[in-house]
Amino acid sequence: MKLDTKTIYMLAGMPDDRLWATLRLFASGMGMELPERKRRRIDYDALRYTLSRITEEDVARVNEISETYKNYRRGGWRE
Repeated sequence: MKLDTKTIYMLAGMPDDRLWATLRLFASGMGMELPERKRRRIDYDALRYTLSRITEEDVARVNEISETYKNYRRGGWRE
């Protein structure tokens, strides 16, 4: 699952429960697990602040890292 900046900015505008559920879905698609719930409001505010400042280069790096992670989890490094 690849991310893009349009999707990232859309996430920043979601209500807390939808935001977290969607992030968990993306993480799962990338082979990662997130806890079922975020508990503190400040975490969402900080998350939205960060999401609203992500650049194209940041998104490309996230996609690169997630591919590397998925390949590692499948049984070894692949270039």
